[in-house]
Amino acid sequence: MTNTTDPGSGPGVDPDPLVLAQLLQRWAPVHPETGRPACRVAMEVPEEEPDRAAGVPTPAGIAAYGGFPAVFAEAGPAGHRHPLAVEPLPVAAAEIARLLTRALSTGPVPPDERARELLHALAGQLTGHAEHLVRIDVATEPGGVPLTDELHLFGWGGDDDGFRLSIAPEESLPPPAGGRWPDFADVLNGPWDQPYAMTEDAFRYTDLALRAGCAAGLLGEFVRFNNNACMEVSVAFARHGLHLPRHSPDDADAAFRAWWLASDRWAHLENEEYWPEAGPPFQRLDAPALSAVLSDFEAGVLGATDGLSLHLWRDLTATVTAHVTNGSGDTPLLAYAIGLPFDLTAGDLFDGFYGCLLLVGPESFGLVIIDAIF
Repeated sequence: MTNTTDPGSGPGVDPDPLVLAQLLQRWAPVHPETGRPACRVAMEVPEEEPDRAAGVPTPAGIAAYGGFPAVFAEAGPAGHRHPLAVEPLPVAAAEIARLLTRALSTGPVPPDERARELLHALAGQLTGHAEHLVRIDVATEPGGVPLTDELHLFGWGGDDDGFRLSIAPEESLPPPAGGRWPDFADVLNGPWDQPYAMTEDAFRYTDLALRAGCAAGLLGEFVRFNNNACMEVSVAFARHGLHLPRHSPDDADAAFRAWWLASDRWAHLENEEYWPEAGPPFQRLDAPALSAVLSDFEAGVLGATDGLSLHLWRDLTATVTAHVTNGSGDTPLLAYAIGLPFDLTAGDLFDGFYGCLLLVGPESFGLVIIDAIF
């Protein structure tokens, strides 16, 4: 098995740059006074690209292909940007990582280790799929004053679609007006274009689900068994509707267990072919046992004490916990292992493994599925 601790460069590693950018937004430095990310990251994949034989596009050409002016669409008119000038850049991951690091360092707190590793992975993906790369100077209005504290990159001409990546200080982009926030339904497909209909609480709740999905997908991509086979990690959230009592874990366990074992999701898991004849083992975890299962996965599967894969796993489990506890940061009310921990030997790693981690809150649950059967 290969644990890709130099992300973006390992054999077969090809994470989606949009997912990397989405998670980078959520791993950006947090402003110590507001508790919000100190900068905003936006990425657009245009439907068309400039003519590869036409040379460096003009600002007007970039505007036509780069998703301008609605660069930071969720901020409304305050998020509009207009190209002023275009500067060719070398298609080099180290240079792009340097620019990304500087853009994320404009606030009072610099990027932490996990953000730096993630931005290096993003830089590797952007340069690995582009033949041409430019930096764009922008203003808030046509012909206006350049915004020197923002970064806007446009790449095109590779085997995949082109891209525009933009980073701006959060303080220059106010939250949506009117107390309504954008829906996440199509967030990974480009800018938000539907009417703002979510409350801020609902937005934050959904944001946690998106963050967990990004971390899960990338974790699977970066933990590979060979050049062709990688682990698949997914996460699902749902409300159980039981209103479980916080003060009595045993009563909560009895109520949830009865509901869960009669649910369609459990029936689907039972039908998977990976379990022993007795069916999938379903084990309640107290706090020490949950900690042991998480640590066992780090040691037995990730096989490293640092690296991006470790940060992704820890962020995934912390984000699922925050989601089911309504952002309180408390431990989940209940936790269950389904096929965990993995009792791995060299043969197990070759043959694959399958298991789930189920975290439960008073009103909802989160299910992390680890599928390494190939």
